[in-house]
Amino acid sequence: EYGAPNMPSILTDALQNFTRGPVAHSTQFHDFEANVRGKHVLLVGGSYSALDMAYMAIKFQARKVTILVREVSRSVPVLWPETFPDKKVEILEEMVPISVDSVTQVITCAYWDSDNECLWKEERCDELETKQLPDVDTVILCTGFKANDWMLDKSVYNDPTQEMDRHNTVKIPTDWEMKPNTLTGILDKPAPLEVDGSNVITRMLWYHDCICGTNPNFMNVVVDYDQRILSIDIQTYLMLSCIIGDTVVPSKEKIIELNQAMVLDGMDIPFVRGFLDEEYDEPLEELYHDDEIPDCTATSSEDLCFYMRKLAQTARDGHYPVDLGGREGLTALGKTIVDYEHICYNYGEDEESQYKTTVHDLSSEICRKIKSLHTGNPSYPLKTRWLDLDHSLDPVDMVDGNKPSVVIGARDRAAKKVNSPSLLDLDKTRWLGTGHK
Repeated sequence: EYGAPNMPSILTDALQNFTRGPVAHSTQFHDFEANVRGKHVLLVGGSYSALDMAYMAIKFQARKVTILVREVSRSVPVLWPETFPDKKVEILEEMVPISVDSVTQVITCAYWDSDNECLWKEERCDELETKQLPDVDTVILCTGFKANDWMLDKSVYNDPTQEMDRHNTVKIPTDWEMKPNTLTGILDKPAPLEVDGSNVITRMLWYHDCICGTNPNFMNVVVDYDQRILSIDIQTYLMLSCIIGDTVVPSKEKIIELNQAMVLDGMDIPFVRGFLDEEYDEPLEELYHDDEIPDCTATSSEDLCFYMRKLAQTARDGHYPVDLGGREGLTALGKTIVDYEHICYNYGEDEESQYKTTVHDLSSEICRKIKSLHTGNPSYPLKTRWLDLDHSLDPVDMVDGNKPSVVIGARDRAAKKVNSPSLLDLDKTRWLGTGHK
């Protein structure tokens, strides 16, 4: 396994006296339903797995779900929904567990910031501002993964940490000015002298984040969380193109130059600059949380377009068979992908509907707007609320109401309805007309 569960000792030590129920990583619950039904579930962490676990716990009738989120920002997934179904979820912001009473099983949590972290390390917990959780039954650590790279010889990296850190710093030209954007005149800040480019370009010494500039034989995929499957497909195309010689990996110096230029492009986008410039991010977060961004949809669209342009340039350099655009701009197809992403992010029509639905639920009206990029066929909504679907997702042929003789997926059912090739027949057809069988 490449990804090993990340279970920080600072958390496992704090929870070591909890014996009322299991304490485990989100990947380690093999009987999830038994551990959440009718119980108070505590989720530690705020990323995608925490959002998934919260929805799953509601689906399996948890009595209550509490989520501890150490960091509060617009990039934390569990903070994206305005509400959760059945009003069962409570989010405690900027809090972490620090101890458990071995007798009462009460979990004590503390507000987390740099000052409190120092008090914790100095074992001065009695000085922390705390909150008690008295009735927790199950604890799930949604704390991500760490690289499990033991199989690699260290020489394969050829990428000393100090060199990586040195090139992460991007100098801002003295004559740089932020281009007009949706927040011009509302949030104007002078440019910083330098920024940490790794907040936007994951690895500044790597070609498109996936090919090591100091050792081009070392390649690995970095998932773009906005476009997961597409980003994996595009990066693997680039890798293949480099292996067979269709794409030449630039020199280390050129890679750094290209990545720094992309970072400077990002400085013109409010939400991207927020990741790079702390002085800009603080007032931006205040505007965001106070709903004072005049056109948040347009501001978010600038952000999504930037990352799509970054991915589109990777596709272009890797000779990907679909033209999405490049660093300078997006094609109509690239813009359509961004539009679909926007539609999916804004799934809830109103607060009341979000008390009943999840991010998995898209209305028929929204589904009609989301069409295949290649056939133009509309997508299909779930046959009922995601919360009400059987977790086995027993496949039913939605065309004639009968169970199919072979198991088929939703896209196959749609293909059957419009007389398009089924996924079952892809060995007889061409995908995208590119030669992929």
